[in-house]
Amino acid sequence: MTFLNGVQIAEIRPVIVGATEGSNWFFVEVVSTSGVYGVGEATLNGRETTVSAVIAELAPRLLGFSVLDDQVFQPLTVTQGMPLTQITPRSGIEMALWDLRGKLLGRPVVDLLGGRQRRSVRLYANVNRSLLADRSPAAFAAAAGGARDAGFTAVKCAPFDGVSAELLGTPEGDRLVDEGLTRLSEVRRELGADFDLFVDCHGRFGASAHEMVDPIMATAAPAWIESLLGDDEADGWRSVQTPPGVLKAAGETLATTPEHLALFDEAKIDVTMPDVVYVGGIKPLHDITRAVQAAGHRSSPHCPHGPVAVLASLHAMCAAPDDDLLEYAVEGVPWRSALVGDAEVFRDGCLVLSDRPGLGIELDRELVRRHPARARLRPLGAQA
Repeated sequence: MTFLNGVQIAEIRPVIVGATEGSNWFFVEVVSTSGVYGVGEATLNGRETTVSAVIAELAPRLLGFSVLDDQVFQPLTVTQGMPLTQITPRSGIEMALWDLRGKLLGRPVVDLLGGRQRRSVRLYANVNRSLLADRSPAAFAAAAGGARDAGFTAVKCAPFDGVSAELLGTPEGDRLVDEGLTRLSEVRRELGADFDLFVDCHGRFGASAHEMVDPIMATAAPAWIESLLGDDEADGWRSVQTPPGVLKAAGETLATTPEHLALFDEAKIDVTMPDVVYVGGIKPLHDITRAVQAAGHRSSPHCPHGPVAVLASLHAMCAAPDDDLLEYAVEGVPWRSALVGDAEVFRDGCLVLSDRPGLGIELDRELVRRHPARARLRPLGAQA
């Protein structure tokens, strides 16, 4: 341990990988003076240049710190109201530090968080990223069916392209809503009546959100309805009533534990969705999860990112007492698992925790070289 206490941060560097024609995965490596490195993720929808600049600003405040000194996390603290362009790079560095600590100590990150409470977490497939090129109802159905056939036991889609509160009640708004319902109908037809389906509305419905519950239920009978409104629209959320057993989910944009807890009291939601990339990293996600569960509520992490964020979320979740679902973005990237040294292990619709040190990740340098960063173009309606 004396030797390890002398291991310092030598370098912090971005590693950007072109995942698909329209998306990048933004990783962060923290390299130690021993040569061992940790990996985190700071993916933020087309903001790679800004995130890189913030990492460059933070790096001088961290270089020379002992990797095992808890003070190293102080410059990475996330506060309420901090913009995502500041939060995301802090999250990526924080994840990389935990991965690095685990590797140096020879222990999985989950053990450093207090020990594992479970060995796996059930996944749901977010198919939206696989639909960037084709938003037709048939493509939605095919993507959902493909996720089911790949072993996922729940699927989420975001069908309401172009809808906004301002357009609702206009001919254009009615047309866009009908198109979204048609996509949903085809997904439900493909999956069958008993398969778990989640609907993400991307906060599009504003004051009319309560009016959308009945048509969504009649069309698709989802298990949960996500982001009918924005996370800051508590009054509107209180007016939304769903049938018994149908959950209201929100919270992906919120960064702090008090904000997530307040959603249950002020917005009357059923599930909050902290995101490891948007809350400051692994320890903040773990703290939010524990606090929400201790209050008797549900926490199901949002994670439409790459494999490092998913594995970081897995470790945080497996160190908490209650089980819940984790989001997994299906993007049609066949080399995804190989990129992180086959650290993503799937079994019966679940992601399985490994016993490897840190997050269990080793980036494949050849795959990084073969898939350079792309200019990120996001078609209308193709949000996460």
